[in-house]
Amino acid sequence: MHHRPKTVEGARSIAPERALRILSASMRRPSYGLLAILMASLGLGCRLAPPTAAEVLAAGFRTPEQTFRTFQTALRGDLEDLEYRCLSSSFKEREGITELGWREAREELLRERPWVRQVARAKIVSGKFPDADHARLVAEIDTWFADARFALSFVREDSYEIADREGPLEGAALPFSRAAEDRQGFLVLRLPFPAGTALDEIAEVHVARRWKIDSFEFLADP
Repeated sequence: MHHRPKTVEGARSIAPERALRILSASMRRPSYGLLAILMASLGLGCRLAPPTAAEVLAAGFRTPEQTFRTFQTALRGDLEDLEYRCLSSSFKEREGITELGWREAREELLRERPWVRQVARAKIVSGKFPDADHARLVAEIDTWFADARFALSFVREDSYEIADREGPLEGAALPFSRAAEDRQGFLVLRLPFPAGTALDEIAEVHVARRWKIDSFEFLADP
């Protein structure tokens, strides 16, 4: 009998009030507050069309741009679990946000500041890649009445997961350079083998390099 790994994300919880403060702290800064007042006074609509089936199926994390579009799709569809998956492990650990805390905080945030949903309308206007594992995108919410720009920082996370027919057996962060190599034209993977598992019990093996959102901020000057 083999033991399945515990879910780290659910290991500790935080008060919804703290998660809300983390998510909306920047909204209390002058530039954020001005944006909130501006959007509210202009009566910008907060209703968004739900994502199509094709948009949901296109969700992924292969590039920073795809991760951002995935977050927008999740925001439009109230897919809290998918929103949470767009966030980097370092962001979650740094801010102490669990999936439950995210769900509760975003519900309160959207109730108090429904204009935040307009992030789902934003278009990417520029991007920078300081190195192979980091990126920064600037996006713009463009309306007839006002523009607002915000920046998102991304980090690339390497990980693996091994599963049997019932679900995951083992998985963790693992640098791609340690997990894979090109050996005479063959992609060879070196992964920890789940203890107590026979080779023919393994149903899936995933090695992924995913881009995740590590921080976001509104820009004072468009």
